[in-house]
Amino acid sequence: MFVKNHYSCPCGYCGHFKLIEYYKGNCVIQKGVCLKHNLLREICDEICEDFVLASGVHTEKTYPKK
Repeated sequence: MFVKNHYSCPCGYCGHFKLIEYYKGNCVIQKGVCLKHNLLREICDEICEDFVLASGVHTEKTYPKK
């Protein structure tokens, strides 16, 4: 089941997503593979219930002063 949430990150930010780039003519095509479900995915596809935020991705989450 894929999650439809206006505030969610796209599939490309998931830790299970592996980016694949290739050239078709003069254009660079970017697609990906979900390593968890073994599926071809687009970078901007909707997330699934197994979404894990990849390390190094910055969010708008703020923390109170310590």
